Amino acid sequence: MGIFLFPTNFVYWENIQIHNDIKPGLMEKIIELEESRYKNNESKGLINATTSFQQNTSLKIHEFMDKNTIEELIWKPLENLLSNLNSTSNSPNIELSHSVIYGSWYTKYSDNGSFSLHHHYGEDVVVNGKLYKPTFSMIYILNDENEHNSTQFRIPHGAPLSTFRSQEFYYDTKNNKDIKEGTILIFPSSLYHEVLEVKIPGRVTLAFNIVSRFRDPTYP
Repeated sequence: MGIFLFPTNFVYWENIQIHNDIKPGLMEKIIELEESRYKNNESKGLINATTSFQQNTSLKIHEFMDKNTIEELIWKPLENLLSNLNSTSNSPNIELSHSVIYGSWYTKYSDNGSFSLHHHYGEDVVVNGKLYKPTFSMIYILNDENEHNSTQFRIPHGAPLSTFRSQEFYYDTKNNKDIKEGTILIFPSSLYHEVLEVKIPGRVTLAFNIVSRFRDPTYP
């Protein structure tokens, strides 16, 4: 007997131990950016929310973080995720040789703020003369007084899966009390997600897009 598990979507989360230490400084910087540059910047799909995301900008929110913060917030959770995934029996491992943060931004939600269904996947990018593939996206819940998290992940109806009754799959994080302020969520950049209406204003999230090179001699 045996079973082979095809690669699949996932949502990983963990709570950041240094959250209370890094939150004040990051919130101060975001308030400063909000007032000086992004107060009226509403990206496509955002309702009652502002963001520092712009298609043609060099500003990246992680550039305001020190090396230790980036290690604790980004690289350690990513390492934990890969360790978890790659220890799963009969499932292909994710073998990466190097990853970098390609983009990062904040989003600040007002009354009934929301973000329509979208993903962060795109074409390969060149970093320091080498080709990198979009791999992971992360959402860090920096500030949120709401009882439940508002992020929902969804696989829209596509190729049918005959062993399941429903042909559209979703994961609503509001049903998980572990996912709250101070939590980092990691998922494939290609996974669709949305932010449902935020009831208490002031929710602030940081988003990070990770691009990677694989341990594959055929990859340029």
